[in-house]
Amino acid sequence: MNAKLANIFFLPVLILSLCSCGQNDYTVTQISLSDHRDEKTSLITNPLTTYPSNTPIIYGQAKFTTPKDGTQTYIQINFSILDEDGDKEIIDSDTKNTKQSGTMIFEGRRPGLSWPVGNYSVDFVIEDKTYASQTFEVVSSETSVYTEKSNWINSIQTCKSVDSAHNPINTTSVFAPTDKEIYLTLEFNDKVTKNSEVKVEWVYLDNIEKFTSQVQTISKNQKIHFVIDKTYNANFLQTNGDWQHGSYQANIYIDNVLVKTIAYQIN
Repeated sequence: MNAKLANIFFLPVLILSLCSCGQNDYTVTQISLSDHRDEKTSLITNPLTTYPSNTPIIYGQAKFTTPKDGTQTYIQINFSILDEDGDKEIIDSDTKNTKQSGTMIFEGRRPGLSWPVGNYSVDFVIEDKTYASQTFEVVSSETSVYTEKSNWINSIQTCKSVDSAHNPINTTSVFAPTDKEIYLTLEFNDKVTKNSEVKVEWVYLDNIEKFTSQVQTISKNQKIHFVIDKTYNANFLQTNGDWQHGSYQANIYIDNVLVKTIAYQIN
């Protein structure tokens, strides 16, 4: 978990500072979260409560008031996943420091390639006391894709070989460490637009490691395949030349938008 130290962004300082007069304790209000913020103002204009697990950054903002203007205050902002009993595990943390009231901007960064799926809480902690919380949900990016490009694909298969027309042979989701090649086949329909590209990221989930990626241009009603082999991925293999055991995933992007994922195993 990365702790990031930065000054509070405040807007406007004078007006918000006046609101803290006569106040006995810190307050954190007007909390908003989103997957993007305005490039000019850095503020959130479209708050969200649900995020795909592949979201790189969850941005946040909140109104912060302090009864101690002029005194340095450190605010720890924890992004925590909740278990069934409501207990929290911190997934990422952001730290802010300020001497005055204002609008605070912060962010939580994706741990590795994916946020764990579940319910979350953003907690604002000062001197071990939580002053405010905001909940949100992370869902599987496979089930939350909101782009029409996911409908361009008729079929995705992992297999041990392909024929001359890119059709899968020996379809399977389980491979042996000794297999020389692992294939991924895709069949597209007539919704594909001109000059579109498909990229596949091959990911080793046990170590959250992307070990290679490949790109092809696609056209309407086309069948294509991708393949990983031991020759071009020698640095990823075990010392005996076999694939590493464990869980894997292929992430399929169309024009840099994640549209599908497919899991497979090597054991």
